[in-house]
Amino acid sequence: MLRLLAGLYVCCCSWLCWGAPHWETIQTEHFNVHYTKGHQAWAQAAAQELEIVRDIVLVQQNRSLPSVADVVVFDPYHGANGFALPSTDNPLMALFTTPPQSDTVISNHHSWLQLLILHEYVHLVHLSQPTRHRFRQLIRDISDIYDLTSAMMPRWVAEGYATLLESKITGRGRLFDNYSEAIIREFARQGALPTYAQLNGGDNRYLSDSMAYLLGARFLAWLESTYSEQKLDAVWTRMQAVKKRDFEDAFQGIFNLSAAVLYQRFTAEYTYQTMQVAAKRAPLNDTLWTTTKFSVHSPALSPDKRLLAVIERDAQGRSHLNVYSTSDNAEAKKKVCRTTKTAA
Repeated sequence: MLRLLAGLYVCCCSWLCWGAPHWETIQTEHFNVHYTKGHQAWAQAAAQELEIVRDIVLVQQNRSLPSVADVVVFDPYHGANGFALPSTDNPLMALFTTPPQSDTVISNHHSWLQLLILHEYVHLVHLSQPTRHRFRQLIRDISDIYDLTSAMMPRWVAEGYATLLESKITGRGRLFDNYSEAIIREFARQGALPTYAQLNGGDNRYLSDSMAYLLGARFLAWLESTYSEQKLDAVWTRMQAVKKRDFEDAFQGIFNLSAAVLYQRFTAEYTYQTMQVAAKRAPLNDTLWTTTKFSVHSPALSPDKRLLAVIERDAQGRSHLNVYSTSDNAEAKKKVCRTTKTAA
């Protein structure tokens, strides 16, 4: 809910900053695509892709949106993102046009437009299905707030499922990305995979905010391969039954075990497989060159190779541009030697 409200806040701020820009709309059979000057070509391509994605998801899921969806195409802060507001009568998605950089976990795609539309459309189809309880659905039709809150699922479920389908349908995405897989396997090797309670993210650990996508998708894929796609799909149907059930109740009714218990089995199996692979690899003949406190990306050497510039981000999300010398650090070597002698 906080992420959705944050997305709305971004939209409002952008509209205010633009000074009431002139909006135009492309109407297709199932979507109204709204855009401003400078985004016409992107919006036209999005309108075509939206109808293609709808047909693909309809075949794959046997589900579609119950009403025409509004799609807003804009670029509020030059970041690769988007969001969806699920609703049975007023579904909305926002598409940010800036593509991701190549060193991010969302860079494995044929087309940023395709990946983004597929991910956000799956959100709408997954979360906007009407309930079979007539009175509750009547309230959802009357109250947008009730409609929105009724569509909510745990973050790892919503993001994990959209990530799973983005990957299964395209053959790319975060489930099949070597970079994402390497990150998760390193967490497993260190015994640092998040617990079920931590899966929704937000505990200031490295990439904890991304685990709902990366690990959530892998857990759901494990459920499909261990049991069946139909069994997992039945959870979503059961959530919209006449009897009101949240995700945990619906899940346990289908699998006869809680999601937390099966997640423990998944992480145990994943860790075991990771350690088996690690045991077969020859030790690396490497030397530690430097350490950082949180994350580093976009390294660039100076023309003479004497300086290295990197962007470092701390646990609070603050970014810094730091420049290091590539020459030997004599003081650091002395410190290491003194520490070694003291320990001996």
